Amino acid sequence: MTDFDVTIRQVDPRDARAILRTTLAADGQSPAEIEAHVTLFLQYARDMQLTPATHWQAEKDGRTVGACTCLESPGRTAMLFLPDGRLNLSPPGVISRLAATVVEELLTRDVNLIQCLLAPNDESNTVALRRAGFHELAELLYLEWNATIDVPISMSPIASVSPRLTWATYDVNTENEFREVIAASYVGSLDCPSLSQLRSIEDTMTSHKAAGRFDPTQWLLLRENGRAIGCNLLCENPLRPILEIVYMGVHPDARGKGHARRLLRTGLSLAHHAGFTRVTLAVDAGNSPALHLYRSEGFHETMRRRAFIRSIAPTSRAI
Repeated sequence: MTDFDVTIRQVDPRDARAILRTTLAADGQSPAEIEAHVTLFLQYARDMQLTPATHWQAEKDGRTVGACTCLESPGRTAMLFLPDGRLNLSPPGVISRLAATVVEELLTRDVNLIQCLLAPNDESNTVALRRAGFHELAELLYLEWNATIDVPISMSPIASVSPRLTWATYDVNTENEFREVIAASYVGSLDCPSLSQLRSIEDTMTSHKAAGRFDPTQWLLLRENGRAIGCNLLCENPLRPILEIVYMGVHPDARGKGHARRLLRTGLSLAHHAGFTRVTLAVDAGNSPALHLYRSEGFHETMRRRAFIRSIAPTSRAI
């Protein structure tokens, strides 16, 4: 089979479940687990009021030989879902054509960045994505903390720490402080450092808010002598009692003083006292200081994924 032997077409939304069974299936899942995964995906998209996902398949002589799913999100981003290359028998050329077709479609929409997550040893899809113009951003480690255990965290999430250190949450009066400290925290960051160069701060803020059920009281700002020096942005999973640390950062002038641990513990305290069962996050595997911090506070690894991205911002659309 050559790349040119197949026909690529968009799938009728009524057939979405059939495609999702392929694009969401993970190694070792039973048919019942795959079906539950599909149901959660569709329910999450509905609850978050996301643009309905589009589904594509490649056909050869009336037979499906490849498929993919694309889900757009606020912040002008989209997530591409590919069948696990370790389970899927489609040649990389077919998958790369599917990915390229999605890119071409998204060029007509208000999307600037496409992301795709692969299992660490999914070499088939790695080849396919690189053919379609994607590049590897980072290996992400997904970590989890049990918020139901009796933890030695007594501080109130937004109480004053001292006259010098104070807390605030997100509102119209603090929005600019959040924007400024997030942008400043990118300087010298070890967490997916190239990503900040591909998105505006406005798109980044919008994307962070849409990472789950946004509650402004769960976006924490730490000030030192009235100046914002760090933030911890948390969002609630709409389907489960889980709180995600979407982003945590410290101003470069304030690093090395224990503020990251203070931000983290305050977020964990919020989760614990609010009745969440777990706190989750994703961190760049190359960010050794952050990994040491999270593990020292009781986080454990649940999975790894390789993150691939393709920018289709106006300045890069001629590439």
